Order: sequence, then C-alpha cells, then structure tokens
Amino acid sequence: MPMKKLSFVSRLLLSVPTVYILYTPVDSAFGHSYGEWRDVQQIYASTCHYCHDTGVAPVLFGRALPPQYIAHRVRNGFNAMPAFKPSEIGVADLEALARWIEQSAVPGEGEQ
Repeated sequence: MPMKKLSFVSRLLLSVPTVYILYTPVDSAFGHSYGEWRDVQQIYASTCHYCHDTGVAPVLFGRALPPQYIAHRVRNGFNAMPAFKPSEIGVADLEALARWIEQSAVPGEGEQ
C-alpha cells in the first residue's frame, strides 16, 4: 500500500513542472522571427529567464562562461534545455547574448 501512495505522489510531483510550463504565458523565442529582437535583454527575458532565474536550470550570470560554450548549448540544447534554431535566435543575436552573459555580474552584486 505505501508503494502505491508513493507512486501517486511521485507522478503528481512530476506533473507539476509540466503543467507549469504548458500554462505559463510566455513570449517565447518561437513567437519571434529572425531579426525581430530589440536587444539581448529581451532575448534573455523571453527565452532564458524562465528556467535560469527560477532555480530550474543553473544561474548564468557572474560565471564568465565563454561565449562559444553558451552558443553551443543554445544551438544544441542540453538535458531538458531545448535547442534554438537560427530562425528562432539569429547568429548575430546569439553572439551578442553570449557576450552579454559572459560579461554579466552576479545579480545583486555591486548594489548597496
């Protein structure tokens, strides 16, 4: 009997993130065509923020991640992270985003 209850609880816990992702209103990368991004902040807010600023995925800021590493992960995906095609985030936009993330500080650092 306890195994059945654990199984139900496990299934319930696994369904929560799926429901959250499916029903969260998102101005996603898929809603934009190549060249329509205003700036790197908009790209980040529309595609990266939902996981990388909420504890779902690793924090990106303040880690001095090489732009080539970031671009590779964005294009190829990794684990639960989807891959983004050039039609979703253009080459120049991805390069600018990767440089911006590389040069970023840890959130809250330097604020008083």
